[in-house]
Amino acid sequence: GGGYGSADASCDDCVGERQSGTAGYFRLGYSVTSKLVLGVEANVWTKRDSLGEASATLFFSGVSATAAFYPDTTGFFVRGGAGLAMSRLDVRLDDSSLREDLGSGFGILAGLGYDIPISRRLSITPGVNFWHGQIGDLKALGQTFATGWSQNVIDVTVGLTFR
Repeated sequence: GGGYGSADASCDDCVGERQSGTAGYFRLGYSVTSKLVLGVEANVWTKRDSLGEASATLFFSGVSATAAFYPDTTGFFVRGGAGLAMSRLDVRLDDSSLREDLGSGFGILAGLGYDIPISRRLSITPGVNFWHGQIGDLKALGQTFATGWSQNVIDVTVGLTFR
């Protein structure tokens, strides 16, 4: 699934400003009962900025073990999880490019959604999610440039759910 995301970041010596970008996810799960689905989820938020002839793309991402609870038979669910949060920066200038993994740390997510059946095995699933990562120190080219980094994303997405 995919959609819109609003991200923010902060560190010990900086204050972030929310930025809009593109959000997406991929989920795999197993129905333990009709009310509980356990799974794994990958989330990504990205924003690209052009800087003259150069461009920079920032990625916030996460991989989490999740549990989704369906309290009734209407299709509504709440989901939560925990795992790994990551930050990455890609910079391009002319024919050169640099990909820098800035850091990783503990991440959590929480969300809610609604499965709208369009066939027996397929649903359209709109959702809203919040995910947060506590990265710690960010490093580029082996040098620490930010300490105490944390990031969060609020996204609104629509996806397809296959059962």
